[in-house]
Amino acid sequence: MILLLPPQTTLLKTAHLLASDSPRQAFYLLWLEKTGQGFRVGKVSGAGGRVWHRQTWEFATLAPAAALFLKRRRQKTNPARRSQRRYRVQGRLPLLA
Repeated sequence: MILLLPPQTTLLKTAHLLASDSPRQAFYLLWLEKTGQGFRVGKVSGAGGRVWHRQTWEFATLAPAAALFLKRRRQKTNPARRSQRRYRVQGRLPLLA
């Protein structure tokens, strides 16, 4: 999936997660971007090549945005999570430490 960003937006981090054990190949795309007014964390999820859900969260500063990005990634990749859907990182763009 390709992210189309507005001109005033800079992509800082991405994580492409795939649940290869799921029958429909569920995916979860997560990103952190800098906008003209602050920072945004976004996610797109779905399966079978179709997007089922999109959501974004807006933040004034980087710290809480980065914390949410890491929290979501940890939740989805946690091998002990209750959901049977286990995601693995397929690709990422780490521009921030």
